[in-house]
Amino acid sequence: KNSDEKIIHELINNKKPNLIYGCANHAELVWNYLNRFGLLTEAFIVDSQYYKEDWYIGHTKVKDIADYEDRLSDYNIVIGFCDISKSRFLRDNGSLVKNKFYFLWEPLEMYRWDKAYIDEHWEEFEEVYYGLKDTLSRNVLAELIKAKLYVCGNHLLNLADSRQYFNELTFCRNSKDEIFVDCGAYTGDTIKKYIEFVDGSYKKIYAFEPDPKNFNIMKDSLNNFPNIELLNKGTWKEENVLEFEEKGSASQIIKDKGKITVPVTTIDNIVGEDKITFIKMDVEGSELESLLGASKTIARNMPKLAICCYHKEGDLIDLYHYIKSFDNNKYEYQIYL
Repeated sequence: KNSDEKIIHELINNKKPNLIYGCANHAELVWNYLNRFGLLTEAFIVDSQYYKEDWYIGHTKVKDIADYEDRLSDYNIVIGFCDISKSRFLRDNGSLVKNKFYFLWEPLEMYRWDKAYIDEHWEEFEEVYYGLKDTLSRNVLAELIKAKLYVCGNHLLNLADSRQYFNELTFCRNSKDEIFVDCGAYTGDTIKKYIEFVDGSYKKIYAFEPDPKNFNIMKDSLNNFPNIELLNKGTWKEENVLEFEEKGSASQIIKDKGKITVPVTTIDNIVGEDKITFIKMDVEGSELESLLGASKTIARNMPKLAICCYHKEGDLIDLYHYIKSFDNNKYEYQIYL
């Protein structure tokens, strides 16, 4: 807290305009935090490989960091992501990176779990812990709980596998028959990785992306790949039209306070009787609702599931229980984290 107070004092007194380095949920938290002190943000900046035209967070434009290459020193650069290791490097090595970066701790508090919450649900966390299939997954869960308690994920990052969705656990020998469903397809980046993973051999791909800007980029990006059905819709537990907030890679359905409305549908309604073999979901907190809308598909096909489980406090427990509810006499889900 004292560190934040000193930074805010410096930002106010040096009179430089402010840039936020980052563009997802945490960047918006930093933006709101600066606003509390009357510190306006000129732009969010991102590395060139992530930049796209006409991208705004609220009314603030997202720009390519390369546009500021020769004048970054004229700005206060506030870190807008929560990778502690990278943030510390940027903050502590100004002579190497040629610019001063500021890191604020207060916005990280939104990621903290209250100890009372963990105590209250300890038996459920234990159930998930002992239900995980391997030691690595159990270690990840233990470090995740520590990270949520102490808002420091350095040890957790050391356990991370860069092969997020596609590895020996999701490998398919007969990929020519595989039907892949990507919920939260963003700009098609994961689908391209999937196609590379199966060496171009698959039966069909369904790609759901509710953000209109992301969808148009994805449509252009995947134009030359066959048998991909692109849907400018979100996934949900029922057919509906819901509020939606555009945040680039972190765009989300928020039901009652979004900037635009988007149609949502269920996986069951879209895929029909197709034999789905693999479902990936990164839908910014709508994972459980999306799985509810895929209940018939999952029960019938028992597909591989790669589901993000970190967006909501109760996700780890709720998603674990829901997925395990599909276990039957013939098949059961083995859960890895």
